[in-house]
Amino acid sequence: MKRNIEGYIKWLGDRRAKQKRAMALVLAMSMAVSGSVCWFMRNTGTAMADDAICGIEEHKHTDDCYEKVLICEEDHEHTDECYEKKLVCELPEHTHSELCYIDVSSHEKASDWEKTIPGLTGKPSADLMSVASSQTGYEEGRDGYTRYGDWYGNDDGDWNVMFVSFCLNYAGISSSKIPYGAGCWAWQVKLEESGLLVTDKSSEPLPGDILLIDDDGDGKCDRAGIVISVDGSAVSVIEGDVDGKVDTVTYQLDDSSLYGFVSVNSLDETEDQDSVSADPAEEQTEDNIITFE
Repeated sequence: MKRNIEGYIKWLGDRRAKQKRAMALVLAMSMAVSGSVCWFMRNTGTAMADDAICGIEEHKHTDDCYEKVLICEEDHEHTDECYEKKLVCELPEHTHSELCYIDVSSHEKASDWEKTIPGLTGKPSADLMSVASSQTGYEEGRDGYTRYGDWYGNDDGDWNVMFVSFCLNYAGISSSKIPYGAGCWAWQVKLEESGLLVTDKSSEPLPGDILLIDDDGDGKCDRAGIVISVDGSAVSVIEGDVDGKVDTVTYQLDDSSLYGFVSVNSLDETEDQDSVSADPAEEQTEDNIITFE
């Protein structure tokens, strides 16, 4: 009986020791997680404060911002009621809001971006290259704003295809000849339905044509650009939304990601070019408008 009692006491002691070790482990893990979260939030808060572009210092009045001013005129031992707090701080109270982080310095009016558009020759392929070239180096704003999205009506959306549509418009190529678009796959479908997308691998694009690229080979095009040169086995295009800017990208002609192209050169023989419109709504008919993706 005595041995049984001693065994039970030993078992109970071992069990409590295990519970203490487990509790210590849980506590240590909790402290580690809490510390990580606090450090992350501290860094995030610091980054937000550093990124604020409102130009106003974040500030909340404290006791140091006030001084005690005697307002009592009686001759006696003054108490707290004989004084009032007077604000002496020259800084306005300000707490950063979402508006403090929105950069509107890159936002434009149509009259601003139209100053960048070159004169037209009346030859669609040459004018399309000229307009695209004039936009090289343009970068989106910190808030995702672009003049191409603004022109199209989706100023902070993905703008690769909207860039091409913008160039078509300002090159004098109306949406009745080549429909405009915003999302690449939806635009691809519209081009195929219109019989404008050339996918025959034996045909090569010419400078001034529009190249469509299917990055992942799923049959749904992801990008588009305006061809500016074809040199032997390579083709160079000007694309929008290349790491946030308009830039030149070169592909090998045997690259499997090259899905097809739109022959703008086939329009060169057409003399009756439509007038340029700064508003896509004036050019887009109900049949040609492409919905946003």
